Amino acid sequence: MSARLLAYLLLCLTLCFSAAGNAGQNCNENPNPAKTQKAIRFATQVRDTLELSGAHLAVIGRVGSDQSKRGVRYTHVGYAFRDHPAGPWTVVHQLNGCGSGNSDLFDDGLANFFMDDPFDFETRIVIPSPPIQESLAKVLLSPTKRALHEASYSSIANPWATKYQNSNGWVLEIYAAAAAPGDVESRASAQRWLRGKGYRPSQITIGGGERAGARLFSPNVHFGDHPDSAWQTQRYEVNTGDSVFEFIRATDTDSRLVTQRLDARPAVAARPMAEPRQALASPYEPPVVKAQLPPPGAAAPAGQSRAQILQAMQGLIVPYACRQQGYLQQCRRIERRDCEQQINDAILRCFATVSDQQLFSGPEQEAMQQMQEIGYCAVEAVDSAYAKRGQVARNAQGNACPSVRNFK
Repeated sequence: MSARLLAYLLLCLTLCFSAAGNAGQNCNENPNPAKTQKAIRFATQVRDTLELSGAHLAVIGRVGSDQSKRGVRYTHVGYAFRDHPAGPWTVVHQLNGCGSGNSDLFDDGLANFFMDDPFDFETRIVIPSPPIQESLAKVLLSPTKRALHEASYSSIANPWATKYQNSNGWVLEIYAAAAAPGDVESRASAQRWLRGKGYRPSQITIGGGERAGARLFSPNVHFGDHPDSAWQTQRYEVNTGDSVFEFIRATDTDSRLVTQRLDARPAVAARPMAEPRQALASPYEPPVVKAQLPPPGAAAPAGQSRAQILQAMQGLIVPYACRQQGYLQQCRRIERRDCEQQINDAILRCFATVSDQQLFSGPEQEAMQQMQEIGYCAVEAVDSAYAKRGQVARNAQGNACPSVRNFK
C-alpha cells in the first residue's frame, strides 16, 4: 500500500467514523460513490476552514434538500466541536431514524454530516463569541444535552410547544441553555427565553393537498402541535437552519459568519469596522507571499474580487492570530483590540504583494495554503515591529519565545 493511499484511508477514518457509527444515513441503501467522494473532500475543506478560524466550537448547517420554494436554504444544523471526546471536529446533532417519527442524538464525523445525500455541497458556519463557545461546550458535555432532547420527532415541530422537536429546535434550545446558564433547565424554559429574546421562527406555507399527503404517508410530519390559526392560514412556524443562524447572529454580536462551497474559498460576512486605532510604530516591508504561479492569462472566478477575498482572509486570520493561545498573546501580550487592529493593518500590506494571477487560480488546497502564508506574514510583521523597538518576545515564565513559525 502506497503512503499516499494510506494517508487517504486514515483521513476517511478520521472524518467519517465516530461513536455513532453510521447514524444519520438516508434511506437510500446504495450511496452514490461520486457524492461520497465529494462529501469527504468537502469535509476536509470545511475542517481546514474551522481550524484556521481558531474556533473551538461552531454551529454548522447543510443544504439537505431543496426547500427554496418555502424560502429556506439550510435545512439542518448541528454543533461542530473541536475537542470532543469522540474525536476532533465531531458534529453533535439530532437525527430521526430513516422513515420514522423518533429521533436521537449523535456524535458524527464531518464527512458523515455531509454524506446524507445533500442537495448542495454548501455549508454555513456561525462561530460564536469565545464566552458562548465555552458555555456551549459545557452544556454539550453535561446532562442538559439529553434533558433538552425530545425523542418524538416532527420535521415541522411547533417552536413554541414541547410535544415534538426537530433537529434545529434541539440546537436552538441548547444555545438558549448556553446563553442563559441557570435560567434554562427544561424545553419550556428554553422556549420562554427564546421568545423573550425576540426569536422568530421561519414561516412556511403548506397547502391542503400537501398537508393531507404528509398526514397519510409521512410518520415524521405532525400538525397537531400547531395552533388552529396555522391550519386556517396554511402558514406554519418552524425552526430551520436559516432561523437558527439569524437568531445567533442577532443575539451574539461578536459571532462570525462563514459560508463555504465545495472547492471554493470560504466567504466571511462583513462586520462593522472597529474604531481607528494607532498604527504600528515601525513600518514593515512584508516578504513576498509564496504561491505557485498559474498559467498565463488565468482569469478570476465569477463573483469573486480581491476585496471579497481580502475580507474572507481578515475574517479568518485575525481571530486566529489574536487568540489567547497564540504567539502574539503568549509572547507579546498585546491587548486583544490592539492585536486585531495591528494584524488587520499587516494583512493589508501582505495581501498587496499577491498578484491577481496568484490569487485567482489554483485548487482550493493552494488557496488555503496561501491564506495561511498571509497569516504568517501578518504575525511576523507585528512581531518584527516590536523587535525593532528592542522588545524581546518572552513567554509568561520570562523565557525567550521561538520564532513565529516554530511557536506551538
